[in-house]
Amino acid sequence: MNIVVAGVGKAGHAVVRQLDAEGHDVTVIESKSQVLEQTPDYLDVIGLQGSGTDVDVLREAGAAKANLVIAATSTDEPDIVICLLGRGLGHREPLHGSETRSFTKAPG
Repeated sequence: MNIVVAGVGKAGHAVVRQLDAEGHDVTVIESKSQVLEQTPDYLDVIGLQGSGTDVDVLREAGAAKANLVIAATSTDEPDIVICLLGRGLGHREPLHGSETRSFTKAPG
């Protein structure tokens, strides 16, 4: 599967690591350059610096054609925006999560 993950903090890193281990094609979006620079060194993923709340960044990451969009930032607000933008790009059930809870289907 082709999957876009926005956010590579604690929760996002765990998800990306698992998806990579399962052989999925993963593109990560991360706003912090130091986190993004380290991520592709130990995982077979494509990294893109930017905000997952920016629809142009989501498009550049391939979210419109991805099988799944996962919002994995550390706070709810950006996760909700990412899910709404994912829906706007054609995903019916984008996933969201934060460092304090498990991943669930986006509300609505």
